[in-house]
Amino acid sequence: SRPATEVTEEPRRTDDPGNSTEFAGVLSKVESSPFFDLFFDEAAKLAFLTGRSGAVYKVEKPLNEEGGESTILLCSDQAGQKVVAKIFIQAEGKGQHSLEAREKVFDFMQTDVGRKLVLPVLDFGTAEVHNGYYNYFEIMPFCEGGDMANRDPIPFDALVDIIRNLNESLHEIHSAGIIHLDLKPENLYRLGSRVVIGDFGIARTTQKTYTYTMMGTDGYRAPEMVLAPTAKKAAYMLGPFSDYYSLGVTLACLYEGHYIYDDMGYAEITSAILNSHLPLSYHNDPHQEQLEKLLDGLVQYDAHRRFKYEDVVKWLNDHDYTGSQASEAWPKTFTFGKKKLKDEQQLFSALTADQESWEEAKVFFTQQVFEAFFRSFRPDLFRTAQLEAMKYGTSEPDVGLAHFLKALYPPGAIVWRGYTWNKLSDLAAKMMNTRVAANYGEILRKCVISHWLEHTTGILRSDENLKLIRQIEEVSRQYPEIACYWFGFAFSKEKEFLVNEKAVGNLDDWYKEAFQSSKLFYAAGGIYQQLMDPVYGAKLYGFLASFGYWERMAQALKEAEICTEYDKYQLLLSLLETIANNEAVSSMERFRVFYLYYGPVSIAYQVCRLQQQAHIYQALTPEGQEIIGKLESFQLPNPRKISLCLREMMPLMKLTDRLVKHMQNNPFLPDAGIYENADIACGNVQGYFCFDFIGRKAPLVLEYIIDSN
Repeated sequence: SRPATEVTEEPRRTDDPGNSTEFAGVLSKVESSPFFDLFFDEAAKLAFLTGRSGAVYKVEKPLNEEGGESTILLCSDQAGQKVVAKIFIQAEGKGQHSLEAREKVFDFMQTDVGRKLVLPVLDFGTAEVHNGYYNYFEIMPFCEGGDMANRDPIPFDALVDIIRNLNESLHEIHSAGIIHLDLKPENLYRLGSRVVIGDFGIARTTQKTYTYTMMGTDGYRAPEMVLAPTAKKAAYMLGPFSDYYSLGVTLACLYEGHYIYDDMGYAEITSAILNSHLPLSYHNDPHQEQLEKLLDGLVQYDAHRRFKYEDVVKWLNDHDYTGSQASEAWPKTFTFGKKKLKDEQQLFSALTADQESWEEAKVFFTQQVFEAFFRSFRPDLFRTAQLEAMKYGTSEPDVGLAHFLKALYPPGAIVWRGYTWNKLSDLAAKMMNTRVAANYGEILRKCVISHWLEHTTGILRSDENLKLIRQIEEVSRQYPEIACYWFGFAFSKEKEFLVNEKAVGNLDDWYKEAFQSSKLFYAAGGIYQQLMDPVYGAKLYGFLASFGYWERMAQALKEAEICTEYDKYQLLLSLLETIANNEAVSSMERFRVFYLYYGPVSIAYQVCRLQQQAHIYQALTPEGQEIIGKLESFQLPNPRKISLCLREMMPLMKLTDRLVKHMQNNPFLPDAGIYENADIACGNVQGYFCFDFIGRKAPLVLEYIIDSN
């Protein structure tokens, strides 16, 4: 729960009241202090509260464990019924609540409409909490289910009923001369069949059009409640439009099932506020786009363009309603299909509606239809259409059309061949979950995404992100599949993918899962196949690249092109060790054990171990005796750094090659009574080199060991 705050602001100067540096208040937190800590401790010790009515309420226990602008106590009234007491914090004896607004709230609650729409205040009074300071409290009904914060996501149809309910409630509250100023899921309750609004603790009257204190809750607070329009003293606008902004954020939270800005940084939140667009995740909901039209209207940065009661009513009747958010109308309409379009946003939406619309738009683009239309009144769009057609019209019309559409409507989404993504994370989520990564290679190779990021208005862009996208687009020319997943991992909110049927989202977990089972590692489709085939293993390479290791991987893949399978495997495992060392993964020991027991040197290791334990190879000649003697006396190393392990194992690997060269390596010949002229004989089928392993022949015992672990 984000605490509601009412913080007196120091005077601030700014030449640009819309400057993003002024959004500190959106993300501000109520600082912990000894006073607040003591307040919560002392309030929890209260045994009874006496209301203005004379009723006595027995305190049972605190209901909230974290700070905010009040503490909540579960109580029982004189009849034994459960009620809730909300004691408001008042620092150093200075009340922060408007008595004028409280009177209006109480009067409203006594009406038939008020009793239906808001969580009623049953009683109120003051309580001495600490050192002679009397804190105002209210007694309210106890709602068994609690508030509506952090519940399961509410589907569109159910949310529409809540929207209708809350819109009517706000309309009645505003008509009664009250501005709530702290609408959020934590202040919504189910009472019977309706959702009612509670907590009018910082409410103001509609007669008040400004305040010298910043009010409301972080994230839900309207922009005009954060930005100070005067230089002498910080004065903040307030009005019913402030509640409608909070309604937009609240509805988004209910639809998502959590706080809409969870896990987002300052820059991302500021971008969403400035761009008047909340970051909904993808719900596979055919109505999500219609809901976003409502939310975009409610969270308009400009309060004058923000949806009001009447706009919400119109949206409830027509879910495609967008109000007055469209651009200024043109002096003439553009005909596309059966539609008469009158501004940039309408044309942009029509041209990008689906693949069929895109193909028709491409014909218009190549045949200079846009140039002819805009020539008389929009010379900028005329010139853009002309230049893009000259550059791309015959060779790459899709690219030219995408560039023209961005110039046509700069706030527009990413569009390509009839597909639309509202933000980078939406496109990244699609790339993360695609089974045909090469399909996204084109949009990367054509640099559509970097062009969109450079030319889109109303968003915050960083040089770092632009540089990364350009790097991924460059990689897509040679490795489109890797580039697809790299982009997905870099910009999607979802960072996890499956390894051995377990989801991992960081390098430490990946190493733990990847090297825990040799059987799964070498199984069809396992890590070995993914490493050796950059196309098949593109998701793995994209995952590793997202941690900043593409340059090293690119060098390794380039060198691997001229290597044998065995040397390529050795090279790629060395790369993984370097990454693990840099990231200080906790499972490094497991990785090195895997390399020694089941990796490139495991052929020699298991042969030596088998001979020293079971003595299955017998010397038939002096040369064979020399080989067997060295094999049995070789000191096997402990797992250690790959380069050291390889150096120590090199003599044994050469000795193993000699063993294979001088032994009879056909297990069927002895059974038939046939003996070759060999220096070494094998007395156990596990010792025959009949197992194909990483491009070499290995003893059958290694196949058994791998399948058993």
